[in-house]
Amino acid sequence: MTANYWESSQALKWKLTQEELDENRKEDLKYITEREYWHLNYFCCNVAFKVGKNMQLRQKIIATALMYFKRFYARNSFRGSEPLLVLTTCIYVATKIEEFPLHIKNVVDEVKHVVGVTDSRLFKFDCANVAEFEFYLMEEMDFYLIVHHSYRTLIKLMTDLKLPISSIQQAWWVTNDIYRTDIPLLYPPHIIAVTIIFMVGVLISDANKYKDKIKDWFIGLNVDMTQIVELSQEIISYYELWNDYSNRNIYNIIRKLKMSQNFDNSTSNSSSSKMILDKKK
Repeated sequence: MTANYWESSQALKWKLTQEELDENRKEDLKYITEREYWHLNYFCCNVAFKVGKNMQLRQKIIATALMYFKRFYARNSFRGSEPLLVLTTCIYVATKIEEFPLHIKNVVDEVKHVVGVTDSRLFKFDCANVAEFEFYLMEEMDFYLIVHHSYRTLIKLMTDLKLPISSIQQAWWVTNDIYRTDIPLLYPPHIIAVTIIFMVGVLISDANKYKDKIKDWFIGLNVDMTQIVELSQEIISYYELWNDYSNRNIYNIIRKLKMSQNFDNSTSNSSSSKMILDKKK
C-alpha cells in the first residue's frame, strides 16, 4: 500500500468523472427515476451502516465496503445485478482487507437480519452466493482493494484548529454521509475533508465563534476555494435528494428493475424461438 494518495490506485485508476458515472447509470434510468435510483442506493448504504453498528465494526471498514460498492456500480447497473448480494460481498471483503476478518456466515446472517426489518423478501442469498461472487467483485475492481479515506485528515485538521468536540462529531457524521454519494469517486480525500470543515464553519451553529479562525486557516491553504464551495453545494444537494426517502418504496423499486429484466429475457427467448422456427421452415 502506498501512503501517498497521489501514487495510489485510487488516484491513478479509480478517480472517475461525473460523465463516466452518468453514462453507466443510463441503463437503470430507463426503468426507474433518478430519485428512485438514489433511494435504492441510500437503502443499501443504510444497511451497511447498520450492519457495521450491530457488529461493532470500525467506521473505516464500512467506508471501504461502500467504496467497493460504488466502484462496482461505476461499471455495472442495479438492474443487471443483485445490489444486496453485491453489498454483502463488499462488507465481507472489506473486513479482510481492513484486517478485521469475520466468518462469512456471520456477515450474511447480519445483513439478512438488517434487511429483514424492512422486507424479508429482499434478501435471498446464502454464504455460497457470497463466496462465489467474491472473486467477481474483486475482478470488477481490477483487484485494487486499498482505499484512502477522509477520516484521518479530517480529525487531524480539526484537532489542529482546536474546534470543539461537538463540531468534530458533526463533521464525522457528514463524512459518513459522503459514502452514500458519488463524491468519494470524484474527489481526493483531503479535498473532501477540507470541504467538510468549511461546511462546519459555515453551517454548524456551534462553530460560529470559530469562523474567524477557520477563515484565516483557509487563507493559508493551497486549495481552490471555488472547488470547495461547489463541492459543499453538491453535498447539500444530496441531503435534499434524500429528503423524502422511505424504506417502504425499496421493494417496488427493485421489483421494477427485475420485471424489466424478465421482460427483456422473455422477449429475447421469444425472438430466439421465432428464429429457430423460421429456419425450420
